[in-house]
Amino acid sequence: MSHFTSPLSPKIGLSIDNFIEVDVVEDLRGKIANLPSSTRFSEDQIEMIYGLAHSLFEQGKFENACGIFQVLLVYKPLEIRFLTAFGICCKRMARYDGAIPAFSTALIIEPGNLESGVHLAECFVALDLKEQALLVLDPLRKLAELDTRSEYILRRAEALQSLLEMAKD
Repeated sequence: MSHFTSPLSPKIGLSIDNFIEVDVVEDLRGKIANLPSSTRFSEDQIEMIYGLAHSLFEQGKFENACGIFQVLLVYKPLEIRFLTAFGICCKRMARYDGAIPAFSTALIIEPGNLESGVHLAECFVALDLKEQALLVLDPLRKLAELDTRSEYILRRAEALQSLLEMAKD
């Protein structure tokens, strides 16, 4: 069984082979939807805020965009696009310790989210956690091989895995 621990919380491990069941995530979504914070903004307001953050991201203003994505995560903590955008902002600013939980959560919620898996592995490499990166890359590659739409992800994963394996020698 593949297993790695987050450098932020060494006591908590994530098993790549044992993803959370879909009904557990749906139950969590339901509970979050009933929280008072979930109704503070309408969906239109959330989309407007997201648009602002996305615009800042596109302008390369990652610090500002990151803060807004972080606020959006308070209201919609399981929204894949918010998790991914926050993670990418952190990654662009070399804040890998902030990106790892975002990409890990996105991957747990949506195990087929191969893009988050590659970003997660790249963050591990940036923190010199090569073994953890390889533990993510192996199942990621296998999933990408099954999905013909994931050619780009597969090539990124294979290249990164090859570099890591050469570095081990």
